[in-house]
Amino acid sequence: MRKIMTIYGLISSIATLFTPLCAHIGYVPLLLMRFLQGFATSMCFTSMGSITSQWSTMKESGFFIAFLSTHFQFGNAFTMPIAGALCESRWGWPSLYYLQGTLTAIVSIAFYLFYRDDPYWHGFVSNNELSKIEEGKVKIASRDGNNTKNKKNAPKKVPYKAIFTDFVVWGTVMGITFIRFGFLLFVQFGPFYLNKVMKFDIKSTGIGSALPYVGSIVLKIIAGQLSDRITCIPMKLNLKLFVTIASLFLVLGNLSLVFLTAEYSFLAQIAFIIVISFTGLSFVGSMKTSQMIILKLSGK
Repeated sequence: MRKIMTIYGLISSIATLFTPLCAHIGYVPLLLMRFLQGFATSMCFTSMGSITSQWSTMKESGFFIAFLSTHFQFGNAFTMPIAGALCESRWGWPSLYYLQGTLTAIVSIAFYLFYRDDPYWHGFVSNNELSKIEEGKVKIASRDGNNTKNKKNAPKKVPYKAIFTDFVVWGTVMGITFIRFGFLLFVQFGPFYLNKVMKFDIKSTGIGSALPYVGSIVLKIIAGQLSDRITCIPMKLNLKLFVTIASLFLVLGNLSLVFLTAEYSFLAQIAFIIVISFTGLSFVGSMKTSQMIILKLSGK
């Protein structure tokens, strides 16, 4: 994961840096750069599961997933107001891509230098911290140098048949897919909605588009903590409760945006914040559900 995420991050960085040039060349080169930019995003889902399983304690998986997934919101919360300012500056819109491409390269290199796939090999992890991380986890191999060797406890084959024939798996996949579609809809057209429908100017659109993602980060962290600490009800009911509450607020927020006009721009901004915030909460619930499925299919 350490090497793959770094490579994908650098690919995304290079594509972002070349986007302004390709925009002047033509549509096809620009489309290719946009495609390459999505490489790193595609790996984020896999990395969240991998990092959580390796670095989280059993009791803090919800918080880990919530915290790791805030990068979706943080990226937009950072980009929207910066974009509004740079687009109206003398440097123009290309400067935003140069800034983001450079920051992506720096973060990717920092990730490679600091992160380790196994906390056992990280120099900053003490024995006491390592024991807390590994408490209650099923060991499938023993560490021997940089390899894992233990024939008696060798990993089992991936149960592909059980995965592809499990209705819960397909339900979770569909849920996450639709959540992402909804999220991307607001990422792409949210600023357009605020600017053209609610009549915000460019700078106000940037700030107004960023606020919902800040709210989503806060809500995710709170919900992640609550999900881990509410132990008086079964985990399955816990997940159903969080996802149901998030879905109800999503419905109310979306319906509000349908009927609100520019005369009620303040209320529309609140509804916009609600939709983005609770989309993030639904995503956390779906990711935690997928973890439960993995444990079920692996027989742990």
